[in-house]
Amino acid sequence: FCLYVAKLEVRIGRRNQLEPFQIFWKIIRLQLYQPDSFDFRTAGGNFAILIFTIMQCRLLLDMYQTLLLSALLQPVADNPFRDAREMVRLIGSQRFKLITNYIGNWYFEELHNSNVSHYRSLRLAIAQNPIHIASTVPKALDKVLKGGYIYPIQEDSIGMQMAKERCGAGLVFVSEGMPEVSSHLIFRRDSRFVKLFERSIIMNLDFVRRTFKKYFHSNFKLTKENFDNNYLTKNLTERIGHHCKEESSFSSYLNHKGRWHFGINGIELKPLDFGSMFGVMLVALLGLLLSFLAFCAEIYYNRKKKRLMFRLRMRRALAEQAHLTAAAQVFVKQSVQTKIGDRLQSPTIGELHACFGEIYI
Repeated sequence: FCLYVAKLEVRIGRRNQLEPFQIFWKIIRLQLYQPDSFDFRTAGGNFAILIFTIMQCRLLLDMYQTLLLSALLQPVADNPFRDAREMVRLIGSQRFKLITNYIGNWYFEELHNSNVSHYRSLRLAIAQNPIHIASTVPKALDKVLKGGYIYPIQEDSIGMQMAKERCGAGLVFVSEGMPEVSSHLIFRRDSRFVKLFERSIIMNLDFVRRTFKKYFHSNFKLTKENFDNNYLTKNLTERIGHHCKEESSFSSYLNHKGRWHFGINGIELKPLDFGSMFGVMLVALLGLLLSFLAFCAEIYYNRKKKRLMFRLRMRRALAEQAHLTAAAQVFVKQSVQTKIGDRLQSPTIGELHACFGEIYI
């Protein structure tokens, strides 16, 4: 773009010659924070290089450094898989096995009967890798902690609460791509309990959300100490309940401490990526567009100015003849007037372009 601007400046007479190497070298020095004098002869070109300096040499380079730092400071992912598709692939390769304490769970019923793609692929995976059945939930969790087992568990079940009570010691919870089901309350038609239940659900909606978030999203741990007889005599910290320890990693600090500090509770902070810089890129594009429009307006103004100057020179050329003839009639002899008239009948090239010098008689 800078070469294009410089080339047009040469064509409109604002620049003596085009020097591509010098322009390229000055841009490199801008990138290295060693700027040289970089001035265009047009306002549009200067505005374009201003936008380039602010966006490319300052904002984008600083954001790139931040992107590298955020990528380096992210902890190593300890999840064996990220979503349900990878889970099925690991089970099919026999690196992991499914385990459960209750084979009559809705998940396993759907596994044997549903035609959803997740269940179909999982059926093929467990054909050579059968499901392991544990006697109780704690034993199933112990197997998972030892490694090599995946425990399908419902989010609001007692098994999930027991898993949360272990404070995530070696447990990883993955819900991406897992199937979801809805629960319903079934009543007899025109039952008098329908309106009562609807009103009760609406009245307790905030309490239900608070309770669910408390026990399943806030790492609140239930223990026997919570129901001790001396519970009311304990200090405030113990009365609140037991919480699992927060991870000491940098990402955990951002997701919990930083989330509360910036007042965006419920939204996990993400590292800087190119999608989050869309606004910056949009501002840069708008700035370059404005500079291009200013440059086009300047070219249009320059052409109009040239046409106007040409018309003024033509008018001057026509007026000079009349003025010169009138002056000769007043101040010059008849013989000199004749020479001037002959000269005006055959003007030179310089006189035609209104570049009058001395007239020798």
